[in-house]
Amino acid sequence: MNLHQARRVATLIAYVTRHLGLIDAYSLLRRQIAKSQVAIFTYHRVGDPDEIPWSVPMVRTQDFENQVRYLRQEYSILPLDTLVRHIQEKDSWPRKAAIITFDDGYRNNFTHAYTILKKYNVPATINLTSAHIGTGNLFWFDKVKFCLWHTKRKVIQLDKLGKYYVRSNTDRRRVAYKINEKLKRILTEIDEILIKELQ
Repeated sequence: MNLHQARRVATLIAYVTRHLGLIDAYSLLRRQIAKSQVAIFTYHRVGDPDEIPWSVPMVRTQDFENQVRYLRQEYSILPLDTLVRHIQEKDSWPRKAAIITFDDGYRNNFTHAYTILKKYNVPATINLTSAHIGTGNLFWFDKVKFCLWHTKRKVIQLDKLGKYYVRSNTDRRRVAYKINEKLKRILTEIDEILIKELQ
């Protein structure tokens, strides 16, 4: 199943569960058990996935607008700092609250998402990675994806990360994911070693 087919299946499942009332029934049950709840919706990129096919999964602009419109109707959307204040002051927040966040601070958070957020008067928090601002440098995980997307090699042998076959775009996405997961573990191990040495 390719990415387009997977997206269509996911959309169909969401449509069916919504119209059967399964999601609403689950939400109602949770609200009865928990006095209040907050849902945090995290995004990375908004735009046209075909423009940067190698990048982190991107939400299409129209899909993002549909989601924001739905959230605006169904939830009380709060700025993140408002939620933090409610928690610190042990104050209650709306029974159906939501927070919208963006990780990493990609440019299209401003060029595509901001226009929609402004249109619906919806607050959002962008978690900027300040070391990358104005540098033009890619994140390490994006570098892996970029290199794999543009390589002409059909077989890649990496000492500690294994051997991979990249004959198609599906292979490239799968291999990028596997390599990034292995690199995350290595970075975590290095962090743990460093912390132990510094204690």
